[in-house]
Amino acid sequence: MNKNNDLEWIRDHIKWHMAHHGLEAVMIMDNNSDRYKSDNLIPYLKDTGLKQVALLKLPFTYGAFGITPFRFRELYLQTSAYNISRLRFLQQARAVLSCDVDELLSPGPGSIFERALASRSGFVRIKGSMRYHDLENTSQMTHVGGYFRIGTKLDSAPKWCIVPSGRFKGYNWAPHSLEKLLLERFYIDKSYEFWHFFHVSTNWQGNRESQIAGLSEDPDARDLLSKTLGQTADRVAGYIEK
Repeated sequence: MNKNNDLEWIRDHIKWHMAHHGLEAVMIMDNNSDRYKSDNLIPYLKDTGLKQVALLKLPFTYGAFGITPFRFRELYLQTSAYNISRLRFLQQARAVLSCDVDELLSPGPGSIFERALASRSGFVRIKGSMRYHDLENTSQMTHVGGYFRIGTKLDSAPKWCIVPSGRFKGYNWAPHSLEKLLLERFYIDKSYEFWHFFHVSTNWQGNRESQIAGLSEDPDARDLLSKTLGQTADRVAGYIEK
């Protein structure tokens, strides 16, 4: 779901998941972006080599946050859009990954899509860890620079991958799980984790422009990010005209 996200972030997100998980298509749900014309997203993203890009325009108010234990009852724009997509557009997809633009799913034993297809339930959840930039030494807020962390805990709420025609085809989708799914912890796949980039943000949830204390460098993440993404600033300018 997109509102004014930097085009480099979206491009990085796609390039990463193409390289490490065989991503073939992306669905963008655009919520009133005004930094650029949303229609320009399609040619820009198809230039990455994707087989398909779909754009769903959502010119509505985002809505309030769901509060536990009522998170599934408060079906505001994000969750509603997920299920519109599930019912109208994604039923024939082999597998679907729910993963925000500020999150990259780590490499694992093959594609996460194939992993979901091979599972008995057709559904896997993945825990995540927060990743940060060292703002004192960089001013470029793209994924490539987010190779710092605090400790080793998996401290970000899970995301998921599902086979839409599988065992849970009748369940509603939500940001971190499925509605009314019992024993959620049993669907965690520990072979993967996702990296949640704190500073890759438009600050819509609060200010994320401050330096975080206690950071330690993750050299493996640094090398993999650099090798996979490199410089992604190319070809952005021609697509951002309003």
